[in-house]
Amino acid sequence: MHRGQWADYITDARCVMLLSLTVAVAFAVGHDRFYHSLDNHDVSTFDQRLSTSIGTAFTFIIKFALVLAVTTVYAQQLWKILLSKTLPISTIDTISGSTLIFRPHVSIRYPLLILLILVTWGISVATIFPPGSLAVELLYKNETSVGSRALFDWNSQYSVFSNGQSSLSQTSNGTVLQSLITPFAAANELTALTAALGEIPTLPQFFTNTTYDMSFYGPMLECSTKQWHASYWLQCNQAHADPPQTYLCYASWLSWPNKNDASYFGIVDDSIPIVLEQGSSRLNCSAMDRSLSTDTSTLSGNPRLYIATNGVNARQENDSIWNITTCQVANASYSVTFDFHNNIQSVRTSYKDVTSFNATEYLAARSFNPQYGGANGSGFNVVLDYYASMALIDRLSFGYIGFSFGDFRRLPILNSRLGLSDELRLMLPTDYAGDSGRLFDETPTGQTLASMLEDLSRNVTVTMMTSPFLTGVQDVTITAFGPYNVYRYSWQHLWLPYGIAIAVTALVVILGLVRVINAAPYSTKFSTFLRTTPWEKVGHHDSGADPLPSSLAAVEIALGSASSVSLKRRTTIRTITDSDRPLISESG
Repeated sequence: MHRGQWADYITDARCVMLLSLTVAVAFAVGHDRFYHSLDNHDVSTFDQRLSTSIGTAFTFIIKFALVLAVTTVYAQQLWKILLSKTLPISTIDTISGSTLIFRPHVSIRYPLLILLILVTWGISVATIFPPGSLAVELLYKNETSVGSRALFDWNSQYSVFSNGQSSLSQTSNGTVLQSLITPFAAANELTALTAALGEIPTLPQFFTNTTYDMSFYGPMLECSTKQWHASYWLQCNQAHADPPQTYLCYASWLSWPNKNDASYFGIVDDSIPIVLEQGSSRLNCSAMDRSLSTDTSTLSGNPRLYIATNGVNARQENDSIWNITTCQVANASYSVTFDFHNNIQSVRTSYKDVTSFNATEYLAARSFNPQYGGANGSGFNVVLDYYASMALIDRLSFGYIGFSFGDFRRLPILNSRLGLSDELRLMLPTDYAGDSGRLFDETPTGQTLASMLEDLSRNVTVTMMTSPFLTGVQDVTITAFGPYNVYRYSWQHLWLPYGIAIAVTALVVILGLVRVINAAPYSTKFSTFLRTTPWEKVGHHDSGADPLPSSLAAVEIALGSASSVSLKRRTTIRTITDSDRPLISESG
């Protein structure tokens, strides 16, 4: 088969339809394989602009092949119509041109041609989407290293309780600055901040896109609440008040064991943890003021924090019910995960191995005074720091609230999240509770005071790691997240439009092949129009079906003024009905 014959077969309508459909399927598979090879790979391994260009090229070739197949089928249907009936020239112009869809009065008679036009347009629209099936996603690489992070040093030379110790810092130029901030003041500030926020504040030692874990032992409170039924009005004996009594609805104090015995100061027994003055219903509020920073007695046991609240107006009820919340310090093993990802801080804390803190042997026969801060050894400081963590919360809750003369004292605890606990909101008058609610712009937490105190103590323990005045260092494994871009291929987004376009085109090609079987393969080329015209000289050539016979391919035609040009040899072709017209000449 010589080259001319091969070209004739390639341009045969049957070959064009099948070959175009095959090319479209092959390039669709190639497009899928190319994107699949990039999936989950770093963008830096293959240029993103080049990958986009290649994907667009695949789509263009597929669209071209599918449209070519459909237009070839259109030609078969067109010639079936042209050869089956006599048509006005204007109708032939319309159905063989590009304006059929805009001529409703003509197109309504040829619905199949309209359908093929719509399929062609639909293919063009469908092939817009496949390039978007390859996207770029931002991920983070995990790289681990060992680094130092701040950790509260419970065994430091100077304890948190050492209120008299000033912190010295040195600037970059060597100037020594003496800070007025003491460790206890720094711890007190962090406690107040944590109580106000209700969560661990932002930790300054975080580095962007890092995570690490730390484990340590630290203090926490164990709290419980029980009810006490009082058959009398509870009053507070104020030393400087006139009158010296006020009816109570709230009282809180931190009780330390007396050096002479193991009983708790201000406690008669565990069932009624409020001591009244002998023969009266009055509580000595002045004697309650025995905090960690002022007590100079010797400890002989663990201290207890008491918060007593009354939910009804004690002045009008002879039989009142008090909620007594009791807390003691305990030792716990903490596991903390710090994560700072996309500028969002996350601190996840868990604890286990909670045990009672009974390390009072360090304090036996020692005067409990800040002046002895670091002089008694590291173990002594551990005990001081554990008890100091309790005293920090006592600073929030210590005091009393009474109803006398409409005076309602505000305590720090009421300006913290603890003020939203069930017991404190029940205790507060309506107007004051409203102020507390507006302060935080929140609804009640639904938590008990005991559970919120335990949460606060754990948060405070972790928050201590944020102050340079209170921390040492610990080597930890740090995982850093390095950002990088990867390709993400969604094969569904590619094959859905391609599959629909290829399936519809395959059905159209089957229609075209049926038309060829019943007649002959035609095209919309000029030679096809010429050969389907009943010229006398060309009538013995094919009926107009492709491929064009080689004997006719060399025939030259002269139109318009070209017909007057002198030719070497002019062939006159006679039609069936007309006289000779010098239209076609064969060059010799």
